[in-house]
Amino acid sequence: MTGERRYHLTLEEQCRMFKLLATMMGAAIGLSESFFLLESGEDSPRRSYVFLKIHIHLSQGHSLSSSLAKASNSFSPKVIAMIRLGEETGALARCIEALAADLEAEWNAVLNGALDRFLEKVPKLDREGAGKIVAAVAKQYRRDTSGRLAFAQAESDRTQK
Repeated sequence: MTGERRYHLTLEEQCRMFKLLATMMGAAIGLSESFFLLESGEDSPRRSYVFLKIHIHLSQGHSLSSSLAKASNSFSPKVIAMIRLGEETGALARCIEALAADLEAEWNAVLNGALDRFLEKVPKLDREGAGKIVAAVAKQYRRDTSGRLAFAQAESDRTQK
């Protein structure tokens, strides 16, 4: 192991990233600059690090598919393949938009599954009220998990030295 950090982006974070990337591409902002902007505007050190790594790979002339694969272990083979297909066909912007929609649908399915399981445990709650509770718990979990993941990664990096 080289000691290289390989932070993970959650499904929700990937969805958000690809939606923002699609918007920036629609505004004719280049890929490298888009990831620089994502990194600059990020409040999470973990996400900022992933965006910085992608930006660096892109700045070195690598393709987006290659940069995603090298910068993080977050992206599934399906995501990398969709991006590669967009690069090869000249339809990268459309592929990123489609990917953002797919990831959003996948994230919504995760939330709906959590909501269904929650309602099984507390059947007297209405779906809307339960949905607000599940969303609040997911938001808090993201905050807690982001901090723990960053701390755990820092500890792992420290002990590997």
